[in-house]
Amino acid sequence: MLTIEDPEIDRMAEELARREEVSVADAVRRALAARLGARAEAKAAPIDREAIRRIQERVAALPVLNDRGDDEILGYDENGAFR
Repeated sequence: MLTIEDPEIDRMAEELARREEVSVADAVRRALAARLGARAEAKAAPIDREAIRRIQERVAALPVLNDRGDDEILGYDENGAFR
């Protein structure tokens, strides 16, 4: 049995339950299941660093289509104000 004595957590659980139109227990169960599932997915998918390196090389080899700086493209002046 779980007992939570933190008013903020209690408030959040009640709000989530209200928004999802379920009981507080179901809201907490769903939230925990979603978080555990996300963690399992993160562990299940290892980072393919070699694939990332190959993508970086391909992107670096692309031609420069516009050599203006970021601020100039976005329209900011030397003081950071929008032109």
